[in-house]
Amino acid sequence: MKEYVENHGAARQTLPIRAEVKSVAGVFLDGEVLEVDMVGVRMVCSRDLPVGTDCIVTLVLEERRGAVRVPLNGEVAEADDTGMAIVFKESCEDRLEHLQDLVSYSLSASRERS
Repeated sequence: MKEYVENHGAARQTLPIRAEVKSVAGVFLDGEVLEVDMVGVRMVCSRDLPVGTDCIVTLVLEERRGAVRVPLNGEVAEADDTGMAIVFKESCEDRLEHLQDLVSYSLSASRERS
């Protein structure tokens, strides 16, 4: 897994997960997660929500036993041609660490099967 630090100082992980986003107005988007950290997530989808939109972003990791889903309250902070960034409105460190552990386990298990 590739790790790097952006200018806000939080370590980010490139993870094989997707995100589902639902705005308070009921708009639903589904896309690929580019980056995730304890502050927020950057994703790519077919269209973006306006900056400032409150939403629920659900990080989804597909596994053989089923999907692991991590829902978080957020707000769209940035939207441009490179993707959409959503900042989390709550502390989510425990949930994201659990998701990261599952991703690491999933990747190592798939390498062992190869």
